Amino acid sequence: MPAALILSLAQLGDPAILRVLLRAIGLTLLLFALAGWGVFAAIGGIDTGGWPAWLADVWNDGAGGAAAFVLTALLLWLSFTSIATAVTALWQDDIIAAVEARYYPSATAKPVKIGHQIAMGVRSGLRVLLWNALFLPLYLLLLVTGIGPLLLFLAINAWLLGREYLETVAARHLDPPAAHRWPLTWRWDRWGTGLVTAGLFSLPFVGFIAPVTGIAFATHMFHRRPR
Repeated sequence: MPAALILSLAQLGDPAILRVLLRAIGLTLLLFALAGWGVFAAIGGIDTGGWPAWLADVWNDGAGGAAAFVLTALLLWLSFTSIATAVTALWQDDIIAAVEARYYPSATAKPVKIGHQIAMGVRSGLRVLLWNALFLPLYLLLLVTGIGPLLLFLAINAWLLGREYLETVAARHLDPPAAHRWPLTWRWDRWGTGLVTAGLFSLPFVGFIAPVTGIAFATHMFHRRPR
């Protein structure tokens, strides 16, 4: 696993992968900006006409802006992993192909149709979003422990992302049922891939390279196992 991670990080400078990385970061930031604008616009559009005068004054003197900022930060924190995963899925086949061309040139693969890539990406993003939203109360309760939310984040997303990325790679080489079973067969690879990716997602700014690195990492893990 350490070798797979080193190779994945080292190939981020590959033009084929760098193009995907820049596109994914740009689109992710654009979506975040639109989401933030939407929250501020919604908060700013609240009519305080029927509120008590003192509450309306507090709201208009800064409480509304603070609420918009907090809600935007919470929204972005909750959705970052899912949005970045879904966005990168638009070009995940390009990442896998670049890794295979460089390190596994003898591998035979069938390109995945863009419609299937998008469907897998949307499914992955929604699954990550829903599971993290489901555990939001527990995240908040664990805030008092300091490290609790991070450990919970790593556990949930390692379980989710490892399966998604390994199945994505397997889909280029196996029929759909076999591709679905592959991450379940190699459970330690699934957890290792997911934990590496979730760990990168948990780091400020480094999280932007997490989905690209995770897909490259999963490609190495897939080709290092017999089929």
